[in-house]
Amino acid sequence: GARLIFSCLREMTRRHKMYESSLFGTDSDGSSVKSGRFSFRKDNSDYGPCSAAGIIENAVLLGTPLGVSPKEWDYVSKVVHGRLINGYSKGDGILGLIYRIKRLDYKVAGLQEIGTENVENVDLSGIVKQHMHYTTKVPEILKEIGLEETVYKM
Repeated sequence: GARLIFSCLREMTRRHKMYESSLFGTDSDGSSVKSGRFSFRKDNSDYGPCSAAGIIENAVLLGTPLGVSPKEWDYVSKVVHGRLINGYSKGDGILGLIYRIKRLDYKVAGLQEIGTENVENVDLSGIVKQHMHYTTKVPEILKEIGLEETVYKM
């Protein structure tokens, strides 16, 4: 779950960066010319700015089995307009064991804070004692991170 969401955010950021880096160019069929952050058709109709920056309102990643590289998390934060939340539990033994065996890395986002100002770290150790609690304790987790107004149906 959280790894997939993170991968989607990374891909959105990558594609947005590719678009912005191609300041000038023409589509393969010659139908549009790109200039700066705008795309114009040859018939002069303006598509407006094409930007993925801030396209996601909030992103909440719970028990994320990924590394804690601040550079990587800063990179994906570009597509999140609101809050990019790393919900972690220091007592998530299953995540720690599986991730560390598989990756041979002791720094796991789902077990600790991410050291960057673009990520809001929320320690859920008081609520989440086991990795499976992330699914069964969603209402309490949403209340803890301040998103209790979010509609959640099981």
